[in-house]
Amino acid sequence: MTEVLAEEEARGLTDPATLDAFAGRVERARGALVALLEALRAAGRTVAGHAATAKSCTVTTYCGLGPAWSPTATTALRPNKAG
Repeated sequence: MTEVLAEEEARGLTDPATLDAFAGRVERARGALVALLEALRAAGRTVAGHAATAKSCTVTTYCGLGPAWSPTATTALRPNKAG
């Protein structure tokens, strides 16, 4: 554990400025994703989601995306399970 903490320190992961910069990148990515989805919806396109459960839940919750954004989503790998 000491080695991991030393590595994090060496990479600047304990520096608030590093964390603030990361937060800024995350916020910009969220804005870009929501803007893309809004543009697709305005163009009459449909977005289908494939969920990798933990990751998709984190992203959709953070971005404020509900079922209206992707009426078709699946966690299944088989096409007959999508819906």
